[in-house]
Formats: sequence, structure tokens, C-alpha cells
Amino acid sequence: MAEMTYHRFGRTDLQLSRVGLGAGGPSRLGTSQGADEASVEALIGRARDLGINHIDTARAYGTEAAIGRALKRLDAPHMMVATKVHWFDGNEPDDTSGGDRDPLDLVREVEASLADLGRDHIEIFQFHAVLPDQLSYVVDRLLPVAHRLQQQGKIGHIGITEDPSVDHRQQMAQAAVKSGHFDTLMVQYSILDQVADGDTFAATQQHDVGVFCMSAARAAFTDTESLHVALQRFGDSEPALLEKLIDGGTVADFAFRFAAAQSAIDVVLVGTGRQQHLRASTAAILSSPLPSDQLSWLRQRYGKADGHTLWLEWK
Repeated sequence: MAEMTYHRFGRTDLQLSRVGLGAGGPSRLGTSQGADEASVEALIGRARDLGINHIDTARAYGTEAAIGRALKRLDAPHMMVATKVHWFDGNEPDDTSGGDRDPLDLVREVEASLADLGRDHIEIFQFHAVLPDQLSYVVDRLLPVAHRLQQQGKIGHIGITEDPSVDHRQQMAQAAVKSGHFDTLMVQYSILDQVADGDTFAATQQHDVGVFCMSAARAAFTDTESLHVALQRFGDSEPALLEKLIDGGTVADFAFRFAAAQSAIDVVLVGTGRQQHLRASTAAILSSPLPSDQLSWLRQRYGKADGHTLWLEWK
């Protein structure tokens, strides 16, 4: 396997490994399938050994405390952590007011993350799954609180993540980057969601925003059966053409290689609870890029697909 590479993460100037360990998704470091803390520790230890130097988590994932204890036992204070707070109830586009919550509740959320992680500083703090109509509330009401936490040294850089299940065209992501308020952005990018290739990545490059790629190989790219269902939804009646490109490899590894070919992406996140899967996914991301003719074909054939196509459970 090729050695890990490290990249300047936009204007944060953090040097992050090309691969990041994701603590969310269906697996949540394996805890959603019953993994104990010894297994979580072993997984994070394997990530460290592979050269991965950061973990992405969130309050909503329920994995912060396990990560904190694992990092302490592994004596790995150098591993950076990005976490998130989901402010709005549900993922409804008309939920724009923040409900009855006081913006100062954000302080309690961050303090809880710090306590669970066993740290006094979070390298990257993100507003989680924000929708287009919610962005103004985040900027006007929550960002001033986050800036005070930043001045106190409790959080480092401030970022934001999209919700591809609702905001299929990444309107929030593009507006957030262009606002100049956010140092980092997390977006979905996949063979079956190439929306970011347009205005999103143009904006992140212009504003020097660090980019996390989520969901490169989830959902439709879990296995061949799921891929067939997604391709059918997209309207591709010839799935064998894509399978021919995969050429006996795994669907997931092929999808990771596609995402890794996009130079506007700084970090490709891998969410898993299995050490073997983490190693294989890391190897795929760090491997030689897909041939240019294959990339051109994938972009031409699936370039109009968006988040609605990728996620089989979203109707």
C-alpha cells in the first residue's frame, strides 16, 4: 500500500492526512453493530498506524466519549478531532428558527464535546447538516457564540456540513463558502453525486476552504445489488457497463478511487467499524488514480446525478 500523504487543509493550514476516519454513518466505529470500546480502540489504533491523523465525529453520533477514551489509552494526543453540532430539530426545510433553543446552548454543546473527548480544544468545529434557509440563523445567531468559543481557545477552525438528503443541489454549501464565514466544508461527492464539481468546488478553491468528502462509497456503493437499484433510479439500464470498469474489484474501492481523483477534495472520509475495511479503503484512496478515459466516461454518464440518486432510502 502507498504511504499516507498529507495536505494543507485550506486556509486552516492544518496538515491533514488524505484519509480521515469517520465516526458516523451506519457503522459509527462499529458501535451501532455492538462493538465494544476495545474494538473502537483497536480501530483507531489501526487508523493511527496507517498514518491517519484525524477523526471526524459529531454529538449526534454518540461516539465522542469512546473516541476520547481510546485516544487517551492509545496515548495519541496528536490525532486531531473534528466534531459537529446539529442545531435544528429534524431535517425539515421550514425549520429555520432554531426552535426554543437559546444560542448560548451552543456553549453547553461544545463543553459536552470537550468533556466526552477528554480535551480542552477541538481542532475543527462544524455546524452539522445545515439547510439553505437555516444558514442565516447560523451566521446571525450561532456564529458569534462560536467566535467567542474560538477566542477562548476551546475550538479552532469553524466549518459547516451540508445535508444531501434534502439540499440536492448544494445551495447551502455554495452560499456558506461564498459568505467567507467558514474555514471548512463537508460535502457529499460520489460517482452518483457529482454536483460539487460545479459551483461548490469553484467556490472552495476561490475562498481557500478545506474540503471533507463524505459518502464517497456509502449507500449505493455498499454492494452490487445496492448499486443496481441506484442505477435503475438514475435511469441507467445498462449497469454492466459500470461493472466492466470495476473489473472484479469491489464497488466501494472503485468509488473511493473516483472521489480521490478530485483534486479539490482535501480529505476523503472512511466510515467503518472494521480494521480490514479501513485498510482496504485507505489503500484504494492512496492507489494510482483511475485512468483519465474512465473518469471522463463516469463524469459524462453520471454527471447529472445528485444526492437523491445516491441514497436508496430517501424517496
